[in-house]
Amino acid sequence: MESLYIHIPFCTQICSYCDFHREIANPQKKKAYINALKHELWYFKPRLNNLKTIYIGGGTPTALSPAMLADFLAFLNEHINMAQIKEFTIEANPKDITETMAILFKKYHINRISLGAQSFDDALLKLLRRNHEAKDIFHAIDMLNRHELHNISLDMIFALPTQTMNMLKKDLKTLMHLKIKHISY
Repeated sequence: MESLYIHIPFCTQICSYCDFHREIANPQKKKAYINALKHELWYFKPRLNNLKTIYIGGGTPTALSPAMLADFLAFLNEHINMAQIKEFTIEANPKDITETMAILFKKYHINRISLGAQSFDDALLKLLRRNHEAKDIFHAIDMLNRHELHNISLDMIFALPTQTMNMLKKDLKTLMHLKIKHISY
């Protein structure tokens, strides 16, 4: 096996468009889930010797507390040979990108951050029930770049209810100026 996907099904709020398995959970349930993941990864450790990529998605993995995320990432780093990992991605909500999170990503060898931006239009973000605004996206990108985490991808959505062609063009123009390495639209 060369690729590993890890699903963290937790969110701080539920967005109106999302069909992935996700939930708002208390810290005890999150801890039990992470412990179960660690047990399963330990069990399958012999099959993880040839990994080239790891992708932690969700939900929103950064909905875990920094301490809980650090514990899980430390476990991964202890049980997987990170020297052979070419790309280690984590999905993140722009509002969750703090100095602490950026340091955590760097410390545990995460080299690609996939930000759930969706749009730069605050009215559309509100419609989607996102917990961030456009300014949070720019702040997150700046914070990640300051910590030399330049491999950033943005997840965007178009053809949203009430979205006009001018709104879409404005989002595209903003994307062109950000110099992001990957865009999922």
